[in-house]
Amino acid sequence: MAVQGEPGDEGRRADAADETAICRAVAPAPALTVGVRTAAGVSGLAGRVLDDLAGGGFTRGEAANAASRAASVVRHATGEEEAGRRVAEALGGLPVESDANLAAGRVSVFLGEDYSGPGTQQLSAGPLLRLDGLSGLDGTAQGVRQAQPPNGDVPITAGNIPCVD
Repeated sequence: MAVQGEPGDEGRRADAADETAICRAVAPAPALTVGVRTAAGVSGLAGRVLDDLAGGGFTRGEAANAASRAASVVRHATGEEEAGRRVAEALGGLPVESDANLAAGRVSVFLGEDYSGPGTQQLSAGPLLRLDGLSGLDGTAQGVRQAQPPNGDVPITAGNIPCVD
């Protein structure tokens, strides 16, 4: 360790300061538990958003419903605005506010009717695709013309499904 006033001391102190800054830059963020409340009346939204947040490295809190509200908000414990901002950023830039009732290391998200961030994608199945060439749920060919044999014979079928040579 260098003693103050020795030649070259400034460089060693600068190196130590650089190492400290690098350690802070790559140090993992403290554990942050996030709870999500759906206040928009959308079934399952809080759980989907919580899944997305947990996938992003946040600790899973509780998913629940809340009283209806128009605007979404991220609430953080007093003095932990940076924690609230991290969660808000992960959800598309929601507004952030302090909540004196939250414990340190906890954030609550209230999803209002305006929410359109992660977790809102409603991936639902389209119409059924049948592998037998028929398009109707009742097994009929809706808009599909069946090929007729060239010699005028009656087509061979099995349960109304045309057989192929």
